[in-house]
Amino acid sequence: MNKTLKQVLGLDEDTKIRRLVRNETGYRLTILERFSTDGRTSVPDGHFQKVEFLIKESFNKAAFTVSEGYAFDIANPKSKGGVIVFSVDVNAVNNPKDAKTTVEKVKRTLKNKWDSLTNRLFINKKLTDIIVKHNKKTAAQFQNGENPYGVVGFTVGNFFKGRYPAADGSVFDETSTSIEIIGIPQAALLVLATEIAKEFKQETVLVKDYESQRIYLADRTDVDVASAATQLNKE
Repeated sequence: MNKTLKQVLGLDEDTKIRRLVRNETGYRLTILERFSTDGRTSVPDGHFQKVEFLIKESFNKAAFTVSEGYAFDIANPKSKGGVIVFSVDVNAVNNPKDAKTTVEKVKRTLKNKWDSLTNRLFINKKLTDIIVKHNKKTAAQFQNGENPYGVVGFTVGNFFKGRYPAADGSVFDETSTSIEIIGIPQAALLVLATEIAKEFKQETVLVKDYESQRIYLADRTDVDVASAATQLNKE
């Protein structure tokens, strides 16, 4: 018997899959209510300072560009997806600062440089492998040949022209790599963000969700599409 999307997710008919999760899975998802170029999390006091902050933040939020390769209508529910922004320089594992000896520090530094180099050399292959694996895994949940979580198109480039420094030390700017993925719901975008963070050994990656227009940080914690599709209680 073919399963519907709601049957796979265990959701009732009235449930709308429009938000991201942070629930019993322990997944650490940080929705960025403020998106300033200096990472401030609150609006400053003072009329002129407040106006300047909000103007700069507005430009920063608008600094995500849709690739020329996919001229699609973001308002169209069939054209969901988003942009995942990340660095190819390793920052999540083998931190030299945590080394107990000088020798260990040197080893970690060299390992990180090597991993960063392979990230650069094989970035397209790594991203393609992530997409292929994701499509195969999610397709196995459906028996009718349709895969609502499957990626139908993506392109790699530099689609974030702004700047955002995360609390963990990650900095996202116009030099960061971006992958724009279309035709997928929010849950799949979140899952792919975690897979990219793991593969490229990042503390966090920056995500712009076209459907909700949310901007958030995702870490490397495993999450599946069923969990990722449950409703998110607004922080």
